[in-house]
Formats: sequence, structure tokens, C-alpha cells
Amino acid sequence: MTEISDEWDFYPCRVDDKPASISLNLGYARHAPLAGAPTLLLIGLQIKTPGDHGMGVDPDASLLYEIEDRISADAQARGLLYLGRVRTGGDWQLTFQGRPEHEALLDDIIAQGLGGQGRGYRTGAQPDPQWTYYRDFLFPNAERYQWMLDRRVVDQLAQRGDVLTASRPVDHHLDFPGDADLAPFLEAARARGFSVEGDPTPLDDGQVSVHVQRSDPLDGLQIHGVVMELTELAAAIGGVYDGWGCPVVTASD
Repeated sequence: MTEISDEWDFYPCRVDDKPASISLNLGYARHAPLAGAPTLLLIGLQIKTPGDHGMGVDPDASLLYEIEDRISADAQARGLLYLGRVRTGGDWQLTFQGRPEHEALLDDIIAQGLGGQGRGYRTGAQPDPQWTYYRDFLFPNAERYQWMLDRRVVDQLAQRGDVLTASRPVDHHLDFPGDADLAPFLEAARARGFSVEGDPTPLDDGQVSVHVQRSDPLDGLQIHGVVMELTELAAAIGGVYDGWGCPVVTASD
């Protein structure tokens, strides 16, 4: 049986032009589709207090997390694969892949998870042997995936006591084809306040790496906007963004 790693993460987005939050196990991305799970199965739970954004507020949100834990544990014990959750528009949707016969189990799984609590719910199932719902809807696009990567770094810095509001030099690395004319990118980067650190560095795969730097704060994930700005500039000449790093700034600094 294929070993799937637990790589749960989340990202904010919009679904049907409404605020949404999608949480998913990224570990399935390297293996999907799995031949033994050709059916998409959905469980939608009513959010009793959706709040202004429609994604749930406490205490109801905390109750729904507990219900989700019970439902997902029961479902997985019965052979369903838990892929992720979508919260939007007053609906708390849990997504699974499984076999066609699993559809008949959904009502019982929900009943066990609710434990007698009154709450509206819905179920759904449809063939999806290629896992298109996971790959094309749950899985983030390139910009949202980069947002997750940027948030992870900012979270790690915050855990180390970083004062995120403080500006500090942030190093950015980008890779370009070896024969690319870098002048347009370098000119545009300098115009936006970036300094170019050293000469382009040849890489083993024939590409070249460019290192630029600018001082920026990290609070509110402002760094993500910087990353996407550089990503777009690089893409214009065939380049790709390759990550950022910076020193930790603490209150004692």
C-alpha cells in the first residue's frame, strides 16, 4: 500500500466569490490518483455561526473542529482517504476519496460524528478516478502555494522571537536560463529598490542564479507581495523564483 505522508497545510482563497479557507494533505499530491480510490465523497456540515466571512466563529467553529476529527477518524478507519476541508459560505465541507460502496456509509459516519447534536448536513459522491477535485480544486495554484511557503518561513521566524514589523535586509534568489538576457530583470529590480548582490552564479543544470536584496518588514505577510513582484519580473524572461531568507530581528537588537 502506498505510504502517504501527513503534510497538512492551509491557505485562504475565494470560492464562488466568497471568502474561503482550504486545508489539505499535500502528501497526496505526489501519488494522486490512487487506483483503489476512484470515488469522490463529500460531507458538508452546517456552520451555525458563520460570522461575517462565512467560515465560522467560536464557539461553533471549535465544535466543528471536534466533529471533523471524529468524522475523519471514523471515515479513515472504514477505508476512506481524508483529503481536506473547505470552509466557505456557511458550509464546512470534508473531502474524501474512496470506493463507490463507501457512499452508503456516509450517513452513519456523520451520525457517529455528531453524537446526537442537531446540525444540518449534506453528502455527495461521484466518480473521480483521476482525482481532479483534489488536483484542480483543493490543491493551491502557484501563487497560493507560494503564499503557504512564505507563511511557513514567517511563522518560523516568529517562533524564534522575530519582531516582524522591523525592516531588515531580505535576500532573494532567482534562477534563469543560461542564455537569458538578464538586463531587463536587473533594471526593473533596481528601479524597485533592490540591490544586485554579486554576479550571476552558474548552476550545474546550465541555468544561472541571481541574488537580489532589499530591506522589508515581514508582518502581515508583506513579504509575499515582494516575492510575487519578483516572480512576475523573472517570469517575463523565463526565470523562476527560488526562495528568500533573512536574519532574525529580536527586541534586543
